[in-house]
Amino acid sequence: MNVANTIGRRHNKKLKNKGVGKGDCLKPASYTCIAFIVSFFCGWALILGGFKQSNRKIKYKMKKYMEKARQASVAVLICAAIIMVASCHKNAFTSGTPTGTFYFRLYTNVYTNQADSVAPYYYFDSMGRYLSLQIPQFFISGIVLKTTGGGTVPMTNVYILKDLDTVVYVIGSAPEGTYNSVTFTVGFDASANGEPPYEFIPNGPTPSATMYYNDTVGYMAMKVVGLYDTTSTSGHIGSGLNPINFSFNIPNILAQSVTLPYRGTTGYPVYTLATGGTAYIDVVCDYGRLLSVLNLKTQNNSDGMTVRPGIADTLATEIPYMFYYKD
Repeated sequence: MNVANTIGRRHNKKLKNKGVGKGDCLKPASYTCIAFIVSFFCGWALILGGFKQSNRKIKYKMKKYMEKARQASVAVLICAAIIMVASCHKNAFTSGTPTGTFYFRLYTNVYTNQADSVAPYYYFDSMGRYLSLQIPQFFISGIVLKTTGGGTVPMTNVYILKDLDTVVYVIGSAPEGTYNSVTFTVGFDASANGEPPYEFIPNGPTPSATMYYNDTVGYMAMKVVGLYDTTSTSGHIGSGLNPINFSFNIPNILAQSVTLPYRGTTGYPVYTLATGGTAYIDVVCDYGRLLSVLNLKTQNNSDGMTVRPGIADTLATEIPYMFYYKD
């Protein structure tokens, strides 16, 4: 079983993964404090510049003013220090928080049949149609783990490319405890979708076909290419003798949110993540379910943009229903 890491980011500092146990300073607050201090002393300097007279009375008043200004300056510095220290915080994964690692196991299925690139290539769906998947690919982002206590653990800047054969994917570190659900997006967030393709460095599977439209549109959330065998002769059904090609591109503008049912009340046990341990979320990706809404004899292609975009719209609305727990 291949293990695919999440997709890295080379140049975009906005999407740089901060990792586990690292602090994250709120720089805007610090900059505000610094600007306030600088403005205060600049204003003080301008006021003092107006006291360039030799009058003894003025000098006396200036002396008293300087003493008050000094006291005020000390107070400002103390307040600024407190604010800047308070504005530096640790994220959820502080160095003292025990953590483990979550993984996805994503299974490419046609109905109840696990599909891969090894023969037999045709698998029947719930409608009895025999389908062959050649390029089933989609991106995952926006992963949020849900705890049994009602908390959430967002997996920031984690991007996964799911292909045909790879099953195991690293999600990332999370605090020890019990978890009962996960949500994710099939597609990219707006920031990632605006990045050119050379910014992504797949440490796992490399797309076997382009998942990128152009600089204006960005990426495809999902790409599905395959064959539908229409052979009706007994003994040859599923042999691929009379196939119809199908090809669908679903643009990222149609990215879909997926929420899996809460475990513990649905017949599935909760996930227990121990310190230094691992937990696997097993999910079926059922392309038979996805394609069940189409008549593949007549609805067999869409580029999601100019060629029959309505078909891509139809498929996109079915994406949330193609995912379910394996166990």
